Amino acid sequence: KASAKALDIYKKFFNASCELDSYIDMHTLSPVVFIQKINASGKENANKVIFYDQINNTMTLEGVVRKIYPNTQDPLSLMYNLKYMNFSRINKFEMSINTNQKNYIFNAVVTQKAITVDERGYALNIINGDIGRREKDPYHRSKVSITMLKQEQNIPIFIRVFASGMLITAKLVEAK
Repeated sequence: KASAKALDIYKKFFNASCELDSYIDMHTLSPVVFIQKINASGKENANKVIFYDQINNTMTLEGVVRKIYPNTQDPLSLMYNLKYMNFSRINKFEMSINTNQKNYIFNAVVTQKAITVDERGYALNIINGDIGRREKDPYHRSKVSITMLKQEQNIPIFIRVFASGMLITAKLVEAK
């Protein structure tokens, strides 16, 4: 589960919120159901529920069945998968993504960085990647940067996405 909202400083100009839920198969770490609820002032709510059939490589959205690639992820299940990746051994990877109509690919490169905060050292994994349609449409591309704190699991602490001419940032403010 993830949620996001516009900062109070921006709410006069643009007030929006988003809730995402991803239900995954714990054996394969692939999504089974993805639920997205987006509310933005002045716009109709954008809600959707997607069902994934990873065995038959299909997904269903509003009764329409579409072909997907094996092990296709939604954005939240992709983040969940990143939590368990061993970036000491992996410095480059790709993942399939689909939450709408077209199949996308996330190509990423990982670098490691050590930082010190209040005289305590931390190891970070910095994931920089591109998301684009598999048929290489140059107009539907995004740039993504994910900073993960290297612990027993990788913890996403900062995400930056540049898509559709907008910069979207998210930072970890609470973990349960």
